[in-house]
Parts: sequence; structure tokens; C-alpha cells
Amino acid sequence: MRILAFNFYFPPHGGPGALRPLKLLKYGAELGLEGMVIAAAEMDYPIIDESLLSEIPDSFEILRTMENLDPLRFLRRKKQGVIHAPRSDYFFLPDNKIWWIHPALKLGLLAEPKPDVVWATCPPYSAAIAASRAAKKLGAPLALDFRDSWTKNPNRPELPPIHRIINRRKAKKAVSMAGLITCVYHSICDEMAELAPDAKIALLPNGYDPEDFPAKIPEFSTDDPLRIFYLGTIYPDLNYPLPVLEAIEQESNVNLTIAGRYPERLMRDIERLGIRERVELKGYLPRREALALAANCDIMLIYIDNRPLNLGQITSKTYEYLGLGKPILACVPPLGEAAKLLKNFPIAFIIPPGNTEQTTNTIAKLLKLKQSGNLPDIEPPEKYQRKTQSRRWVELLLELVAK
Repeated sequence: MRILAFNFYFPPHGGPGALRPLKLLKYGAELGLEGMVIAAAEMDYPIIDESLLSEIPDSFEILRTMENLDPLRFLRRKKQGVIHAPRSDYFFLPDNKIWWIHPALKLGLLAEPKPDVVWATCPPYSAAIAASRAAKKLGAPLALDFRDSWTKNPNRPELPPIHRIINRRKAKKAVSMAGLITCVYHSICDEMAELAPDAKIALLPNGYDPEDFPAKIPEFSTDDPLRIFYLGTIYPDLNYPLPVLEAIEQESNVNLTIAGRYPERLMRDIERLGIRERVELKGYLPRREALALAANCDIMLIYIDNRPLNLGQITSKTYEYLGLGKPILACVPPLGEAAKLLKNFPIAFIIPPGNTEQTTNTIAKLLKLKQSGNLPDIEPPEKYQRKTQSRRWVELLLELVAK
């Protein structure tokens, strides 16, 4: 089966946006998938992970659009270190990758004129628009995949009414053409069912790839400090783990390692709390290097704040933490999807975000468990392996094409 894929993020780009399409295609190729991937220029995304290039299957050719199609490149030139630009949504709809739509569409139509299916992963939502237009012109079925909500994304600003109307119309026009829509969260499935009532909607969570983990998980001395690990970007105004920093100030035998981008605010708070010597800031690391670092820590940290739309969030790192089988400190909304997932695992310690006292008490409990040699672990659940998820995805695509 031949696929024409529109994936703005694709290796050597790093991060979850590139990882999900890569893993689906990597294991999908083992089941007979082949085709073309239309991606953004390497320089149009600042996060690079060249270690992922070796995983691109030979059955897929990667074509990239010209450079300078991401407006944020110009913002990053003026302000070094910017990691989040939500205000761009006031000027670019459906998102700040809108300049990519036409060049990607033109390239895709020329490169793969007879695909069995056209597919895109989102965000950026501009990829869905490019894919929907390609599917219409080529007369091919359309499949879409969503890692985040389009019209109810908690990480996007509260748009003015006219912006919301335009954004929803764009979303409905694109997704209503799809015969298949896969979503990482139940909440996104519900959203897509409203926007595209005739499409088949399927939950396809994120996952973990055992090949990304070190061959052996090291053992630690009970006399060592408790080592907490956080993977991913920390935003200055979203999912900011201040209670965890304050708890570390109270517990002197606890260290924190962060592998990901972080704002200047984090540095200021670390200095203010006097915990600089116990917080290790690694910045963005290649995925396997970051997971090797995680394997050398005791506790995996998730932080999702209490904003209402965050109830439907489960970060992609959650599944990689489960793949490691290590204890998880989950500061997440108690009624949210992340809590519902993690309550099924004895390694998860779920507490509400924003509560410094409860966070401190839980970390103290985890420290005692380590000192007594009783930190829990689990056998990684096979159903969340990337290979398992890809097998299910291929089945859905074959069903769509057969229709």
C-alpha cells in the first residue's frame, strides 16, 4: 500500500511531532507500507535529532519543501531561546505553519500522483489542510492523525470569537473529508466525532519503542539521593512544575534532572530556592540519550496543570515512562485522562498539580521507599509498544482503502 504522507516534522527533526510519524512508518513498512513523505526543510525547525535518521524505512522517500516557510524562524532570530509563541495564533490560522501548505501540496502532487491513501499527522494543523487538498485532487482516501486537539487545544491562547469561528470552519472543512481519523486521546476522539461525524474515529495512543531503551536498567544504592527525571519542554506559563521545585528545596536528599528545553523563569526559580546544585539542566537531547539518562534515575515526573482543557491530556512521555517500568510521580488533574490511565499501574503516584505540601509529602514517601529498597516497578505493557500501535494503524488504513 502506497502512502502520500504530509508530516511537517520528520527526522532529523526531533521531538514528539517527528517521533510519532517516524515510528508508525518504521513498523508499518515491515507490514508492507511504502510511499512518500513530504516534510519541512531541516532548518525550519530548531530541534534536531540526527540519531533518528537511521530508523527511516527504505521503502519511504523523504522530500522537503524549501526553507523559510516557518514564520517562527524570524522570531527566533530576534529573540534567542524562544520556545513557545502562542500569540502567533492571532495572525496565522489554523497555525503558524500556514506558509507550508501550498509548497507541500505542490510537491506532494508531483512526487506521488497515485497513492492508495493520503495521510497527515497534526499538529501543525496546516498539514491536515495540505493532505485534504491533495486527497481531493488525487481522488484518494484521506486519513488524519491528531496528537493534539485542533479547536480545544489547551496550549493555544483563548482566541477572539471571529478567530474561533474561522479556526473551527477550517478544521471542519479539512477533517470532514477524512475517512479515518486516529487520535491519541479520548477527548480528541470526541472533538473529531463532532467535526467529522461520517469518519471512522479510532483511539491510537502514543507508545514506547523498546529499541530506544538501554539494554540493561542499572541498579542503584539505597544510600544515593532520590533522582527525579523530567523529559520534555517546560513552558514558562504552561505545565510549570513550581511545586516540585519547592518540594526539592524541602528535601535535601533529592535531585532533579531535566532533559528538554526550559524557560529563563526556571533558572530564576532554581536560584531563588537555592537548589542549583541539585538540579541538572541537560537541555534537549537525542531521544535515546535522554531515555538512557532516564534509566539512570529513580522517579519519572509528569506535570499537567489544572486548566479545564488539560483534563483530556496525556503527554507522550507517559508511555515511555511506562516502557521503562519505573515509578512515576504524576502531578496531574485527578479527573483527567492521564490520571485514569495511570491509576491502573502500581508504579504511579498521582497527586493534584499545584499542591506543594502534597508534592513534598509524596516525594518524602518515595525517598523512604528508595532507602528501604522498596521502590515499585512493573513489566512494561506490550499494548503500548510502538510496534503494536503501528500494526493497529495499518489495519485501519487497509480497511479504509478496501472501502
